[in-house]
Amino acid sequence: MTIIRHFFQQSRLRDSSSWWRRWGKTVMILLGSLLMITVFSGSIFLYFFFSVREVELYRIENDINIRYESIMWVLQNTKGENMFLLSLPFLREELKIRFPELHEILIEKKYPHILKVSLKTAPVVAKWQYEILTDPALPPIKEEGFVNEKGMFFPTGNTDVLFRIEEKISRKKAPEFSEEVISQSRLQEILLGKKDLERITGQEIISAQYIRNAQEIHFVAKNKTIFWLFMNIPFEKQIQKLERSLSEFPIFSRPIEYIDLRISGKIIYKPL
Repeated sequence: MTIIRHFFQQSRLRDSSSWWRRWGKTVMILLGSLLMITVFSGSIFLYFFFSVREVELYRIENDINIRYESIMWVLQNTKGENMFLLSLPFLREELKIRFPELHEILIEKKYPHILKVSLKTAPVVAKWQYEILTDPALPPIKEEGFVNEKGMFFPTGNTDVLFRIEEKISRKKAPEFSEEVISQSRLQEILLGKKDLERITGQEIISAQYIRNAQEIHFVAKNKTIFWLFMNIPFEKQIQKLERSLSEFPIFSRPIEYIDLRISGKIIYKPL
């Protein structure tokens, strides 16, 4: 019995070995193909399931200067892209280049298929008054908008802003939306000059006349006093000259029509 049992065992081993030699390679190929199909199908499913199907665009603090339709048109191009492969830094940089007025760009992926974008433009820092010359025989028409901290023009803005910059040069048409009407560095110098004049004189500066052709800025105080400054000389240097003079002479002991700080080493002023 032991011999017969051993014989059958050897026979089954030979049959199994023969079957594997004959079909083993085919079985491995089929199993490998099945695995590849499963992985490929799973990848396709994950790619399309986790793709952008909806874009949510929000205005931070209800910013009215967001170009909603134009920005949404750009964001619609992300629809169909895989959420895992979508590069948020690249998208953020594209928005900054296309819409330079943007100050805050927050992008968030809400899986499985929503892209949330929140935007805010740079803050408005002053009103911007400009002149439109439609007929040389008629005086120019004064219009007003707003300028943000980057020197870009907007037709609407924060109505709480009181300081006004008056552009003393006539235009043929109104500035375009987000057009740079003044350089950022020049604008910051004007704002700092306003702050310094208020600090040393104790007077509220309500406007600045931006005389581009003459390279001059005329700051106007609430009491009507006008401060004349050159743009090609640092404002800080001109205002410091006034500060030194005020420590020695009571210039404001009576109403002043204007104070001219343009001449180096001198201060010229005219009492009312």
